[in-house]
Amino acid sequence: MFKRILAIIGILALIIGGWWLVAGPETVARISYMTYRTPYYRYTVQLATYAQEGIRVSIEPERPGKDSSEFADTYLQASRERAQQWIADHRTGLMDVMVLFSRPLTLEEANRVLRAANAQVFESGVVGYEDGIPFASYSKEKGPFLTASLQEHAEMIGDSMSVDVRGYLAVRAWVNRQGLAVLLQHEDVQVVDTTPQDVRDRLAQDRHWRDKPIDSLAIEMPVWAGEW
Repeated sequence: MFKRILAIIGILALIIGGWWLVAGPETVARISYMTYRTPYYRYTVQLATYAQEGIRVSIEPERPGKDSSEFADTYLQASRERAQQWIADHRTGLMDVMVLFSRPLTLEEANRVLRAANAQVFESGVVGYEDGIPFASYSKEKGPFLTASLQEHAEMIGDSMSVDVRGYLAVRAWVNRQGLAVLLQHEDVQVVDTTPQDVRDRLAQDRHWRDKPIDSLAIEMPVWAGEW
């Protein structure tokens, strides 16, 4: 009788254990968060506290060391190769990309780049100095193009007398394959990072998150060296 009880307990344990392997990780993911890693980024996914049906995604650089210049060189080369491969793969539809300009641009200069690629901007980053200290400031944009002048950014950041906004250094935008090709060839563009769309594609295939809408997807813009 005792052996039969042990056998029943063992079978129940196997059933429960099998159920957890199938459903447990997904259940945990839905009530907490998960972190993933790629060669150059790590990204965290969690349920949005204000909208239980959506998720928030945060992407940060995966730095192998403290040398910002070494990391930047590796990052730029890898980003260029990935973007070129997307062109070769004839991707369709709009893609969420981050565009890093080769230098800080004025409002007019940045918009000329965006218009040439028929890009729809939704986030921007300006850089400059405040009391001699470098800074980067990020803003949400209503699109499809940038609207705030550098002087307006200086006034929004603080005392415009102590703030020197050098220009727009990066934007997040939606582009199609043709627009991506234009950006890659533009003299004012240093690199186009396809990581945001790559993460979106991965989440669309991930069983934990594929049925959840993305409420927000944030990525740290590559202005780490602080030189402009």
